[in-house]
Amino acid sequence: MYEHSVSATYCKLGAAAASNDWSVGDSCLARYCEDDLYYPAKIEEIREEKPDQPGYLVRYEGYGNTDWVSSDDIIPATSDDGSQEDGNVDMESVPDNASAKRHVHKTKK
Repeated sequence: MYEHSVSATYCKLGAAAASNDWSVGDSCLARYCEDDLYYPAKIEEIREEKPDQPGYLVRYEGYGNTDWVSSDDIIPATSDDGSQEDGNVDMESVPDNASAKRHVHKTKK
């Protein structure tokens, strides 16, 4: 039951990212591949996204490390979608028709 709940939550988060236009320097919440949790981050670089190549290089704020993530793994860090600067997200504001993709990243935290 717990795994299903976690999976459903992150699927909803992925949908929020799909409709956003990102730019270098934007603040966001980015999923970290080692623990599948979202952390405050800034977008440092954008490249063409391919199925096996995530398109967004983010730097996790407060940690300093970077990771390449897909558009499914980032959400706005503003209250536009119910998220807050502390990383909490109001799931009522995230669309139900989400489909999240999981990417394997080699960068360590």
